[in-house]
Amino acid sequence: VLKDVNLEVGLKQKIVVCGPSGSGKSTLIRCINRLEEHQQGQIIV
Repeated sequence: VLKDVNLEVGLKQKIVVCGPSGSGKSTLIRCINRLEEHQQGQIIV
């Protein structure tokens, strides 16, 4: 679902994740919160 995603959020910054249905918004948030395992790449929190 997600491909070539790079995201850097500074301390106390807020972001909005938006896009059409099925674009990976929930998957991105679930991976960041480690509720879902990513299959490739890395997530550094």
